[in-house]
Amino acid sequence: LILLDSLLQEVKMFVREIELGEDEDDLKTVQVDQKNEGDTGVVVWDAAIVLSKYLETIKDDLENKSAIELGSGTGAVGLCAAALGCGRVLLTDLADFVEFLDHNIELNKALFKNQISAQSLVWGDKDQESVESLVNTFCNLCDDNTEIILSYEERDSQMKLEVVKMFFSCMQSYFNWTKVPYEKHHPEFRSEDIQIFRFKSV
Repeated sequence: LILLDSLLQEVKMFVREIELGEDEDDLKTVQVDQKNEGDTGVVVWDAAIVLSKYLETIKDDLENKSAIELGSGTGAVGLCAAALGCGRVLLTDLADFVEFLDHNIELNKALFKNQISAQSLVWGDKDQESVESLVNTFCNLCDDNTEIILSYEERDSQMKLEVVKMFFSCMQSYFNWTKVPYEKHHPEFRSEDIQIFRFKSV
């Protein structure tokens, strides 16, 4: 699967809770601090919630696997993967977010029996060239046993549609993929405009 205390104390935060588990004996609550102000990297996106809850539906497949989350932001997906039984989890994002990720790991350390950490990983910039950089990063991280699970929210803007088209065009040379049917998403945490794909190396 390819998810600052002194500074954070000065920033107003609020907690997002993600409950995992079907019954009380198995229930775990992942707590993710978010910032009141900001955009990318400081709030839990809906696509992250949908993916986290999808991982819950396949948790038997995660047991003792290693996972790396790209563009972790708050770390919500990677934290949930760790809570669901992944053996090793690495959360990655720009260097500016690593302390924030460490903070959210510390918030949830009681949930983990496994190894989880955060580090910087840069795979592109904010323009369309980052698509090629992301695909190259996937290629560098993957072998024949690796699976990428990706979620994204569909957007109406022409630019976003072009980025998605470019992404799949770049991916087709290196990966096969299947779209997870809507009915396979978590029944209570799904949205028709949020898609999940699973990729394997060609």
